[in-house]
Order: sequence, then C-alpha cells, then structure tokens
Amino acid sequence: MMNQKSGDPDTLRRLADDYYAWRNENYPVRSSEAGLHTWDNRLTDYSAGKMAERAAHVHRLLDQIRAMKSENWAKDDRIDWILFRSQLEEVEFGDRVLHFETNNPLVYVGECSNGIFSLLKKEYDTPRNRALSATARMKAMPAMIAQGERNLHKPVKLYAQLAIQSARSIDPLFKESMNPLIKELSDSERSDFEKARDEALSAIHGFADHLEKH
Repeated sequence: MMNQKSGDPDTLRRLADDYYAWRNENYPVRSSEAGLHTWDNRLTDYSAGKMAERAAHVHRLLDQIRAMKSENWAKDDRIDWILFRSQLEEVEFGDRVLHFETNNPLVYVGECSNGIFSLLKKEYDTPRNRALSATARMKAMPAMIAQGERNLHKPVKLYAQLAIQSARSIDPLFKESMNPLIKELSDSERSDFEKARDEALSAIHGFADHLEKH
C-alpha cells in the first residue's frame, strides 16, 4: 500500500529516474542506440522468465503511478505525471496486447543489426574497444536467436517476410562495415572476433531458414 508521501511530485521523479535506469540496463541495445554505452557488450535477455519479470515490473509501477493523487499538484508536475504514465501505458500495452516477442521476428533480427550498428554510427570510443564490444555481442547472438525461436508462436506473415529479408542482407554490416574497427585488434582478438561473427551470422541465417519453413 502506498504511504502518505507516495503521491508527492518528488516521489514521481524518483520513480521515473529509477525506471529509466532500469530500462536502460534491461535494454542495452536501445541504450547504445540512444548514446548510452554502458552495456555495449550485452544484448537484451528474451528468456521467458526475464520477459515476464520485465512485464510485471512495468505493471506494478504503472499501478503505483495511476494511484497517485495529482489533482492538487502544480501544473508542470501534473504534466510530468501524465507523460510518465503515458510512457508506461505504451510499454504495458505492448506487453499485454501486442506481444511482439511472440509474433514479430524482427525483434530478434533487429536486436542483432542494431546491436552492431549502434557501435558503428558514432566514434564515441576507440575502434578497438568498439570492436571488442561487437565481439561480445556477436557471441551472445546465437543464444538470443534461440530464445526468439522458442518465443515465436505463429509469427505475423508480413513481419516474418521482413525479418527474412533483413537477415538475408545483414552480412555487409557484420563484415565490410566492421573492417575499420578491427584493424587495431591483436591477432588473437581478431580471431575471436571472426569466430563470433561467423557463428552469429550462421545463427541469423538459420533463423531466416526457420522462418521460411514455418
């Protein structure tokens, strides 16, 4: 149950700050795309348990925000409350109604392509460090793709077609586009990179094959 002070604007701001920090860590590729590079070596965890945990977290927070009595707040504080509630409602609608993780294969192909492109589009760090982050992400891709195959139930045909096209055209991003970054890698690091890249691409192409068969 909420305490008396839980409806204060200060509490709203604290809850919002906590949520954004939680979201940034739980969606590392999205964070990289937005310019926050704390978790550049990670992908989103799409295991069933983790997805349920994230959905429950958002649902609980949204209930708490909705329960706030904001009628007597200052105008700007009330606007903040409405905007934050709307952001949470959008996420909750996706979890409750859209279920993209179970019907949209683009979620998983996009995680791979954006996971690499977000390391390339700005020179925010040395080429070597960005290449090492790419290696770590590519190592995680086969397991993430396997999660996607387990999660998908009757994917929407258009989404599947777009995901297949994206998967079939992803090689240049992982190869030619990465070439400027890997020049500073040691021989062992480059070998590690190439092995991770080849295994990631094999998983992505296998995912496209799986979609075509289903």
